[in-house]
Amino acid sequence: MPPLDILFRHVPEGYEFLGALFTILGSLTIMVILGAWWSR
Repeated sequence: MPPLDILFRHVPEGYEFLGALFTILGSLTIMVILGAWWSR
């Protein structure tokens, strides 16, 4: 996926897993917030 290549290009060596973790947590948080807003 090209967007991930752009993301990881300016992530220091060895921190790719942290970048992936924050990406996954961020999208999950956005989904939870949107879900809570949608179901109110």
